[in-house]
Amino acid sequence: MNKKVLFLGVLITALIAYLMLKPGSEPLNSSLEKTTNIVTPKKEIEEPQLKPQTAEEIKKTIEKNKEEIAQIEKREDLPEYRKSLAKMARILAAPFKEDLDHQSFLELLKENNLEPIVRDRNDPDLGRIIHIRTKNSLPGTRYLQARFQNTPDGQTVASYITFDYRPGEKSVEQAHSEVSKWLGLETKPKVQKEGYRLSDAPNCHIVWTKEMSCEDLKNHQFNAYDCKSDTGTIQVMYESDIHCGMNEQNKHDADHFHVVPDPDPVE
Repeated sequence: MNKKVLFLGVLITALIAYLMLKPGSEPLNSSLEKTTNIVTPKKEIEEPQLKPQTAEEIKKTIEKNKEEIAQIEKREDLPEYRKSLAKMARILAAPFKEDLDHQSFLELLKENNLEPIVRDRNDPDLGRIIHIRTKNSLPGTRYLQARFQNTPDGQTVASYITFDYRPGEKSVEQAHSEVSKWLGLETKPKVQKEGYRLSDAPNCHIVWTKEMSCEDLKNHQFNAYDCKSDTGTIQVMYESDIHCGMNEQNKHDADHFHVVPDPDPVE
């Protein structure tokens, strides 16, 4: 009986060895590797292809913005702070809707008496970075800041623009709706909850509005706030979407290493 069992074991072992060494065959663990090491291909992010604007095109764009902002000023149905919100939303949308570079954006800020302050520097990893913030503000708004970076062809493109809007019961909704309108976003917010809205935008960007709590304001990296008077301030942000084209693992990594916009835009 033991001899029969031994013979059967030897026969099975030989059969397995034959199958493994058979020409054209694959190791038994190869199919397992193929199923367990599947990598979700990363979606290629399509960067906007910017066509440099001529001086005449820039002049026309600035004039168009001036006319639209002038029309906002004439609206008698809006209180002053709502007019300011509409103007700021129009200004924020300009670099993304009309491919304004940082110089054209600066001209637009100057036209609206916002007195931009600029810090232009070179980063060893990111290349040229231009930080802009405004010395002045419109009633009901403040702290407009922007960052532009160089593209491979030497143009400058906005990576984010942000500003604050006054607290109010409907301020989040008002701010998000106004910015979305000027950006041409026709869909409802992707995320909509109390004190927060977020919408997808073209070319891997997002726009969000958030009602800031006292914790958000404490030790803020950009601006000076007071919890007693500033809690409830609305931050409006249009920025690159760090999750665009990522699978779930990459999203987790991006969240873990995500760096907020440069905390030192000007000296």
